[in-house]
Amino acid sequence: MGACLVRPYTSARFAVIAVSVAAALALLAAGSRFGASSSDQASAVFVPKTLFCNHLNIVLASDAARHEIVSAAGDRADDTMARLAADFAAEPGRWPVLGFFGDACLFDTALDRDIADDTGNAAGAAAAYRRIFLAAVRDRPLAYAGKFVRQMAYGASVAWPPYGLDPAIPVSTDDVPHVSDIMTRYGRAVQPIDLQGGPVRIGLLSDLPGVSPHLFEALSTAFVIAVIFWTVTAVRRRRSRFLTRAGIVIVMWVASIVTAAATHTLDVSRYLVPAVPMVGLMLSLFAVELTEMIAFLRRG
Repeated sequence: MGACLVRPYTSARFAVIAVSVAAALALLAAGSRFGASSSDQASAVFVPKTLFCNHLNIVLASDAARHEIVSAAGDRADDTMARLAADFAAEPGRWPVLGFFGDACLFDTALDRDIADDTGNAAGAAAAYRRIFLAAVRDRPLAYAGKFVRQMAYGASVAWPPYGLDPAIPVSTDDVPHVSDIMTRYGRAVQPIDLQGGPVRIGLLSDLPGVSPHLFEALSTAFVIAVIFWTVTAVRRRRSRFLTRAGIVIVMWVASIVTAAATHTLDVSRYLVPAVPMVGLMLSLFAVELTEMIAFLRRG
């Protein structure tokens, strides 16, 4: 897609893109490797376990997935199924769209030991979670698709621009015992953690709560106007250069939403808010196009 942004094509521009893409992939691979160290059980299993736990209703409804769980757990199968049922029943109204509280499963460390293969290592648990999740999706594709659509619809209903981000987020203590367990395992002293003092402020503008929500609302509104302008231009089949470049930005934005909904299916609403880089790119293209249009009309 980047190649479409550098027209007219020259070997020098293609070389820059090739080097940039190679560097980005190298950094991504290195960062991912550092972030998910195989020596840390929690990091190694986080992604496959998130997929498993956030789709626990589909997993438990799939005969193929339940067979995989029993096969992976072996003698511990009964205890594992009982633990999953308890996790699934925990706080059913916490996330209305998801239908259950996924973190009850995500922070269930005993589940890792039950699901892991005979070696009991993190790689074995991660492979088991991934295998069970894929078995559930293959067995119940319509259930997975329906869940995806419902989450997207919910996100669109509550977060479609204009949208202002709150300058603070509520505190969750779900992962405090998990962090303490990791620190204890590595011989670090566990300090008492008090997160009940109030919400945590976020963003560079968190000290200006009266300004930041309105700024995001303005950016969000401008982004939607730019997308509408792009849509009208596409229908009329004019301004091909603007259509191509702005279309790439829109595709990138949609891709970030779709992947979040397909993986999390619980908090995609925050991804529907246009990310600041996407807003900057889109508004820059939009401003240039409007400037050229105004200049053309004046000359006419």
